[in-house]
Amino acid sequence: MRLPLYLCLLFPFLLLSACEPHEPLPESPDAGVNPADLVPTLLDVELDSDGQSSTVGTALAQPLAVRVVNRKEQPLAGVEVKWELAEGTGTLDATATSTDTEGRARVALTLGTEAGVRRVKATVAGLEPAVLTARGLPGPVAQVVVTTQASTLEVERTLKLEVALADAHGNTVSGQAVTWASSDEGTAVVDVDGTVRGVATGPVRLTATSGGVSGHVDLEVVWPTNAVVFTSVAAGHRHACATLRSGGAWCWGADNNGALGNGATDTTVKKTPSPVSGPEGVRFTRVKARGDGACALAEDGAAWCWGRNNYGQLGDGTTTTRHEPVAVRMPEGVRFDMLTLSRTHACGLTADGEGWCWGRNVDGGLGDGTTTNSSVPVRVSTPEGVTGLRALSSGSAFTCGVSAEGEVYCWGTNGVGQLGDGTTTSHPTPEKVSTPVGVHFDAVHAANDYACAASREGELYCWGKNTGGQLGDGTTTNASVPVKVSTPEGVGFAALAGDIDRTCALTKTEGEVYCWGKNPSGQLGDGTQADAAVPVKALLPAGVRAASLSAGTLVTCATTTAGEAFCWGENLNGLLGNGSDALNATTPMKVTEPVAQ
Repeated sequence: MRLPLYLCLLFPFLLLSACEPHEPLPESPDAGVNPADLVPTLLDVELDSDGQSSTVGTALAQPLAVRVVNRKEQPLAGVEVKWELAEGTGTLDATATSTDTEGRARVALTLGTEAGVRRVKATVAGLEPAVLTARGLPGPVAQVVVTTQASTLEVERTLKLEVALADAHGNTVSGQAVTWASSDEGTAVVDVDGTVRGVATGPVRLTATSGGVSGHVDLEVVWPTNAVVFTSVAAGHRHACATLRSGGAWCWGADNNGALGNGATDTTVKKTPSPVSGPEGVRFTRVKARGDGACALAEDGAAWCWGRNNYGQLGDGTTTTRHEPVAVRMPEGVRFDMLTLSRTHACGLTADGEGWCWGRNVDGGLGDGTTTNSSVPVRVSTPEGVTGLRALSSGSAFTCGVSAEGEVYCWGTNGVGQLGDGTTTSHPTPEKVSTPVGVHFDAVHAANDYACAASREGELYCWGKNTGGQLGDGTTTNASVPVKVSTPEGVGFAALAGDIDRTCALTKTEGEVYCWGKNPSGQLGDGTQADAAVPVKALLPAGVRAASLSAGTLVTCATTTAGEAFCWGENLNGLLGNGSDALNATTPMKVTEPVAQ
């Protein structure tokens, strides 16, 4: 039996299970949803969607989102949210969206091509707008722009290059690695930070690369204004000479037979460079010295010589010794591009590859097919099939040249195989050297009784007399055909110099000098007086790069890419050119700079 409902109501301590069942009480009008709970009170940014970054031109990884809640912080669904791109470039996929059951509304943003901040404003009626941010990042490097404050750079001066990186849309790209390169490190070198240093005169291109994309700037390396610049240096027997950028010629050492060219008629000694006399209005570009004389090439291609002239080696039509320059009697219309000089004869080479020689002609060293001396230039007989010569060098009573085809020809005396044809038979016209198979030559140097040549690949070959190890093959055995010089691993050579029993060579790119042969006075420049039958490195001062070489009887000299001159070896009669009274120098010593004319 169940109790009546009113008893259960009067006595609430009774168990409900003992009471009669009843109908649910009707809800009061106030029991429904409160309209105030349907009113948005807060528009908030969803933090995990805010502050995103993406590459320009792409969509953000996830939509931007906001959340709408009521006064009880309960999510409200179906609330309209209006979207607006308030800052930056890009595209929204909608201008309005509605909140979902979690109160969230979302919109996708595709960034424009401009890097930087985007601000997107979300608005709900009656509430303060919410602002979400995103950032557009630059794309990969597509442009590299190198700039400089000047188009010229002086030798041994520095200049800082600036580089700007940009993507395909022109946005600045930062934080990317940049590598630098020079088109010619013999002209200018560039550091990892874009600082470029002038090494030698000439044009150069500096390139910056980042992300596989490159940009460049072109510079012209020039000599400093009013600087004393050596353009060539030449060592003779007891003297040496040099030319300056100013166009003057200077000599030092002993003035035997007018070797210094200063007009003096007595035997004098100059321990520092002394100016050669005149000729007025003539500017010299290069000089050569051998024995007791010298010849210089003028800007107009004319040749001038001075010193001993017993065989007509000055080329002025006489055999009279000259104490100042006299003009070589050039054939009509002939102008020289280069000169070469031995103790008894000289030669010149024209731009179109013609060789002309003058002086002593024993055994046919002038190459004209005779053995008759000539005090004026005579034309060298061009070998059949040779289109012209591009290099020429005169040794003692013989001469060698390099053909346009890269073959070496020699002519004149051949007592110890200095013509390189496998015999000891003299020839009064050019005879082809027995060139190793596949080797093509770019340079040749004829010394006293031997010759050497540099191949296009930078390898060296020598032939002829070798009593002092001057052939550089590790022996002292003469060779009537070229033998390969034992060059250091990885070293390539471009120029040569040598005299009686010593040879030196200049590397292709590094400006280093190697020498070999006899070394009684330190002529090899390696800091010793020990002979060497294979190349040893001359100890140039740190940072000094050689540009040209000359080897005299007792001394070796070089110009540098910075326009300086250095000499080493015997210092008798001031051969080092630095005013020193030292007996010799086993390492290169800087020649005193004269006052430019």
